[in-house]
Amino acid sequence: MAASGRATGRPPRHNLVAIVSIVVLAGAFFGYNQGVISGALHDIRRTFDVDTFEVEVAASWVTLGALAGALAGGHLADRIGRRGALWVAAGAYVVGTIVQAAAPTIGALLGARLLLGVGIGVASVAGPMFAAEAAPERIRGGLLAVYQFSTTFAIFIGYLADELFPAASRGGTCSAPRSCWAWR
Repeated sequence: MAASGRATGRPPRHNLVAIVSIVVLAGAFFGYNQGVISGALHDIRRTFDVDTFEVEVAASWVTLGALAGALAGGHLADRIGRRGALWVAAGAYVVGTIVQAAAPTIGALLGARLLLGVGIGVASVAGPMFAAEAAPERIRGGLLAVYQFSTTFAIFIGYLADELFPAASRGGTCSAPRSCWAWR
């Protein structure tokens, strides 16, 4: 019985791994989407032939969607459960990402970025809420720190991806990332 965690009052190890994974992924999706957009702004302007304001809207609508998702996330998690809310967030991530990648118009891109943001907002509420309720007391505070760290680290990874692969989206090649900075 000790292997299942019931005799010790601790959840099984695989449950802790799942809880930490949910927290890390919730933070990482938010951070990466915030960071990586900077490398796409030039291509958004060129591909959709839009002005600076529309490029700014494309960059910021994930944050607007995250605001809406965070405001609705607690109610949604109470209504359909923490896991259910996380599944809704995952669905928004998947659909938003696919539509964003295939967006034929700036309107479709903006809608996809808004939907992606809603998923991020829901996950930013439901993920830590799920972790706080499912994790043992001794690690709950640490899980919030893990969420914040994964968000910040993923922003860094998004910027790093922009620097390492700048020419791929422009159809060019670079011998080194620094040699591609000319367009900025």
